[in-house]
Amino acid sequence: MQLSIANSMQRILASAFVSSAAVVLLITGAAKIFSAISGGQILENLDPVFGITLYLLFWCAGAIEILASLVCMFGQRLGLKAALVLWLATNFVVYRIGLMWVGGICGCLGTLAEPLHLSPATVDASMKIVLAYLVIGSVATLFFLHKDGRSTVRTPPNDTAEQQSELQPS
Repeated sequence: MQLSIANSMQRILASAFVSSAAVVLLITGAAKIFSAISGGQILENLDPVFGITLYLLFWCAGAIEILASLVCMFGQRLGLKAALVLWLATNFVVYRIGLMWVGGICGCLGTLAEPLHLSPATVDASMKIVLAYLVIGSVATLFFLHKDGRSTVRTPPNDTAEQQSELQPS
């Protein structure tokens, strides 16, 4: 009984994480799309990692984040949703490593930070914390699901063996 209560609680926490990740991805994706729509000179600059305009980068990244958010909100398989969050967060980590390599700054929220009077350093630190949350939470969720799947004892139903013996002539 204790094991099933613990598994239920872990499943609730995993579902809560995926739901919170969906909200985070929806907000950050919407911020990028809003930044691309609102315009500005900065959007004509080239991204130092991909070499495309920030306008195009914000549209693409924002759309991917919103799509991932929708999968996390409406998808059925918890493992798939957690894996999607981990995949996306890993891509963000690799992008940030690329930015550090070339000496760039992450404009994760696009131009939305300016009207909110947030410094680039504050936005960068906040987004690093969010990114760590997404990576750690998705890894923990996938670990739990893997552990839960291995610890569950699956036995074939006895009805099948009994039914087969009844079907054979005596």
